[in-house]
Amino acid sequence: MNAAIEAYQSLAQHEAAHAAAGLMLNMDVRWAHLDDDKPAGHVTIADGYDHDPQSAAIMLIAAAIADGHTDPADDDGHQLQELIDVHGVDRNLATKQALQLTATRQFERLQLAIAHLLEQRGHLDEHALHKIKAFAEGKTVEHTTKAATANRHQRPGRIHRPRRHLHRRPTERHHCSRRIHQDHRKMASVRQERAIALESPRRRRQHHRPRRPAHHARK
Repeated sequence: MNAAIEAYQSLAQHEAAHAAAGLMLNMDVRWAHLDDDKPAGHVTIADGYDHDPQSAAIMLIAAAIADGHTDPADDDGHQLQELIDVHGVDRNLATKQALQLTATRQFERLQLAIAHLLEQRGHLDEHALHKIKAFAEGKTVEHTTKAATANRHQRPGRIHRPRRHLHRRPTERHHCSRRIHQDHRKMASVRQERAIALESPRRRRQHHRPRRPAHHARK
């Protein structure tokens, strides 16, 4: 059972390397697929290998490099030999370019992401592949980071405006504080009058009774 799982994972990584190389070379990759009934898979290019033979050769060799060698085997080897014989592809140049491509961090991230989803789903269409590529390149993360940085001082749904009193002259701030102090005194006087009005008549008379001087105090 473990051997079957390892073989399936190895196949997913192989096909993911094909797809990752094709996407990085701007080839029209339509889908990546793993067969259910047999240990096989394939990556489909819209225009085939004849449209860009050099990129197709790099794509084939890149999957072999991901497997640990530089010579494609089985069907990949036959297709590479056909590109060399029919289109005159330089194998040494294609191998050098494939080595440079697979050594990049972008290829590693893209291959791992495609292989992980391909193991779970067994099939990835064009839309899913390009979405994975955009995520691996960090475009979505970068856009989100810029938006968060631009709005980090603002609350959601509110517009940030500078405080007006910061632009006032010193005299204006002085008059404003004096008016506020006068308003507080008026409000305190009103509250005191209301409290006196709610008291009983006897308490009200005692409240309004003039105070006696200190020398007329009772003995």
